[in-house]
Amino acid sequence: MLIAQMDGFQRILGTTEIDARQFGWALPAALALLLVWELGRFTARRAKAA
Repeated sequence: MLIAQMDGFQRILGTTEIDARQFGWALPAALALLLVWELGRFTARRAKAA
């Protein structure tokens, strides 16, 4: 069932599958973006409290 849903999403969104190397590059980039986002939130909260 999940496979059919993923295939449907790929057709609707026009996406393609990625290999392990591409996933390996995407994962640290996503984690870095999350870290920068959280640091920005932390900084904004400290500036607002001061």
